Amino acid sequence: MRKPLPEHPIPNDTCLRKSICGQAANVKALDLASMMPSDKAPKITPAKMRRFLQDALERLGTGNWVGAKPSSIVALYGVCHERVYGCSPAELSNGLTYLLATAAAARQTKEEFGGDPIRAVEFMRWVWVREESREKWRRENGRDGGRISWKLQFGKALVTDYRIAMARKKSA
Repeated sequence: MRKPLPEHPIPNDTCLRKSICGQAANVKALDLASMMPSDKAPKITPAKMRRFLQDALERLGTGNWVGAKPSSIVALYGVCHERVYGCSPAELSNGLTYLLATAAAARQTKEEFGGDPIRAVEFMRWVWVREESREKWRRENGRDGGRISWKLQFGKALVTDYRIAMARKKSA
């Protein structure tokens, strides 16, 4: 038999309550304006985004990803997103978000692919070939579904799926 939940999340201990309430009283009111991004916050400009896109398209055409920068890998993500879903990822039109995605791509390339952009692009190819077939099935069967966001693309979950797929391929 389960114990009933207490009526109040803070035990009926006057000393504990005073201590918690006392700490709360000492916390200054949050100044939301100071937490909003300022014009001086680092971000990537639309002109730079266009240059990154141009670099990604050139590399896509030649297949040469040697020395590719994380910003170009993010642009490649945008190209793949547009080709598979039919629309660009709107969140990357924001310079600060693009910067965050670039940092995530850099971290993933370094930590998961030994700093090798070619291996990172091979992983992206696997992700988008798989997603393209899934999206095709969704459309043919009138199904809705999720998408590959930049956070998912440059996170760890898909890397694990990729490694499993590569291990299965080797053992087959």
